Parts: sequence; C-alpha cells; structure tokens
Amino acid sequence: MKIGWISVYRKIQSSWLWEDKPFSKGQAWIDILLECNHSEKKVLIGNELLLVKRGESINSLDTWAKRWGWHRSAVRRFLILLETETMIERKTAHNTTHLSVVNYDTYQMKENEFETNLKQSRNESETNLTTNNNINNEINNEINKERNIYRKFGHLKLTVNEFEKLSEIYTQQEIDDILDDIENYKKNTQYKSLYLTAKKWLKKREDKVEDKNEGLNRRKDGSIIPTPWMR
Repeated sequence: MKIGWISVYRKIQSSWLWEDKPFSKGQAWIDILLECNHSEKKVLIGNELLLVKRGESINSLDTWAKRWGWHRSAVRRFLILLETETMIERKTAHNTTHLSVVNYDTYQMKENEFETNLKQSRNESETNLTTNNNINNEINNEINKERNIYRKFGHLKLTVNEFEKLSEIYTQQEIDDILDDIENYKKNTQYKSLYLTAKKWLKKREDKVEDKNEGLNRRKDGSIIPTPWMR
C-alpha cells in the first residue's frame, strides 16, 4: 500500500470530470473533504447561527444528493457508514446536516504549513540541484584537466601545450626518452616543473651530442672515423 499524500485543489470541482454523475463512494468522500471549511466561520441557517469549525460542513442531505447525483436516502446511508468507520462525526442541527471530518488535518494541512513545506521542498530541490551541478562541474573540470595532460608521474606533470612547445625543437621520441629518465631519477621530488626540467635535460643532452660531434676525427673524404664511444 502506498503512503503519503497529495494536495487537491478545490478547482477540480469545476472540472467536467467532476461533474460526471453519479459519484462513486470514493469521489463522494473526496468531495466531503473539499467542501469542509478550511477555517472557522459562522453561518446563518434560518434563524440559527452556527459556528462551523475547520474540517466541518453544514451541507444538507439534499445538497449532497444533488452534488453526487444520488438519492437522498443513499446519502444518509453513506454518512452513517462513514460515521461507523470513525471517518466523520455528526452533530445535532436543525434544517441541515452538521458533520465533522475526523483528523481533518491528516487530509488537508493548513495553508501556511503547506506553503512552508512547499518552500522547504523547493529549497531542498534547489540545494540538491546546485550540489549536483557543482559535482558535475568538478568532474568536467577534472576530465578537462586530464585531457590537457601529456605526461604525469608523482607530483610532476607536463601539459599538452608544454609538450607542443618542446616539440618545436625536439622530436617526440627525444621528449619521451627524457621524460622516462626524469621519472626514473630518484631525486625527481626536488623538481617543481616537469616542463622546465625536461627542457633543461634536453638542452644538456643536446650539448653533449654537439661536444662529441666536435671531437670526431674525419678521414680525407670527410667520413667520420669511429671512436671507442661510438662502437
């Protein structure tokens, strides 16, 4: 069995669906809830002034019969049934039927309570929506950051933009090799920028190669005479 409740606006009583008759017992019960006063007021019936409290109605049997498309006797039997089931209480009144819905607030909360709960529900929904949006933004930011990283290890990382700067001078193989060397270097924790470190190491390696090339012995035809470090 489902639990909880929904708010039903009295405007439904002017709908063509509500005007279809005869009413079912369930529809008649809902109609009673909708017709009961939502606030206390005094009503003059003939020469008698009645105090009709919240959750009460002074509709006559004829009025209910006309609303529901029932015979007057069927309305009386239905009200007796509701009273037997402790759903309503009937009070003595002349020229009308004074009934009170038991635990009326269970079916219809007060307007200010409804508005408060509605505001709380909206605030909770907005809070959840904001939280979800923030989480999604954080996830998207992390994804974008990861997409912009060419290489990462430990606390060091090289962005795609930084790699492109290096690739203007060096080949990808040279860059990858130097990054491997830095990653395997035990003291790499002292470095703060992988880009600057890679750039410095690549320059040093380039300088070493140039130094070696300058010291090469050449034959008369210009070809290089291999040295021991080249073998």
